[in-house]
Amino acid sequence: TFQNEYGSHFMELNSSCNVTIEKCTFERHPTMKQCPGLATAFDLKEGVACVCKLSEADNYKLLIMKGMVVKPDRVLTGNQGDLIFPFTGNDFLETIMNEGIEHHYCLGYDVDDCVLKEYCRIVGIKAIEVKERGVND
Repeated sequence: TFQNEYGSHFMELNSSCNVTIEKCTFERHPTMKQCPGLATAFDLKEGVACVCKLSEADNYKLLIMKGMVVKPDRVLTGNQGDLIFPFTGNDFLETIMNEGIEHHYCLGYDVDDCVLKEYCRIVGIKAIEVKERGVND
């Protein structure tokens, strides 16, 4: 808990396996200029990951993408990592544009994408996967 002129604040550090804690830092938020904001910066854990987005526009649909987080080949700031997917950037853009998928995605590790697809089928949510279309970046 910390106190400032805006009141008392509670912060919990998640010891999730998703971050490399030894490289975690706290910084002034880069875009919150009107009031003090706090941002964390850390490298994503390397390994297989699932990136998803639940869209609530019109009908529910869940974008599901499985890929690999690899160590970046350059210095990055914020919560960063490079993700490699089995499809091109154009395939991704075409899918999200055609399906109307918004921004802000979640990333998780040890996620069984088959279970997510089955859940979508059971509850009537459209599961969306990016299909390779053979278009080069």
